Amino acid sequence: MPLAVRVQNAPVGITVPYGPERDERRCNFGFTDTRGQPELAARITEGIGSAEMRALLTGLAAPDAALFSVACDLGAYRPEGAPVEQAEVAGGYVQLMAARYAQADTATYLKLAEVITGDLRRGAGTNAWDVTFLLKTVRFNLDGFGGDVPSLDIWFRALAAKPKPALASRERLLRCLRQSLRSGAVAALLR
Repeated sequence: MPLAVRVQNAPVGITVPYGPERDERRCNFGFTDTRGQPELAARITEGIGSAEMRALLTGLAAPDAALFSVACDLGAYRPEGAPVEQAEVAGGYVQLMAARYAQADTATYLKLAEVITGDLRRGAGTNAWDVTFLLKTVRFNLDGFGGDVPSLDIWFRALAAKPKPALASRERLLRCLRQSLRSGAVAALLR
């Protein structure tokens, strides 16, 4: 299983901005508007433990970025009953919106998922990656805008036999994702 991909519609979206969310599986510190502020994105708590997540977030916060992040998280765990070669999982998600969010539609995000899938397939090599794209509505309340707009969640898991290889594989997945999101194909799609 070098790369497994799914595209789904999510039944419920989020409101942006949002506050911290903590439960038994996550510790999200809430929304921070990093658009045009890569130095602020570099300090997002969810990216501190991963050089590639931090690089992804700072790239998405660049003044010329075609996309920005409204949410993210990382984690690692051992799934029950998993085969020994996939006994460890390092994963997370990033939720993206187009910089021109009022003009982006669901079809744009579906095309974006196709571009990213192609790039991840080329970069997966022997890594076992599982990626789910969720089309999700966001109630966006910033910039004097108040309304529902589409977004794209990218949930990712890197699977390996041991924790360190799973974390290293997740870093490779995030690097491929970051490179894809900064590609000319993505920029052209979001013009």
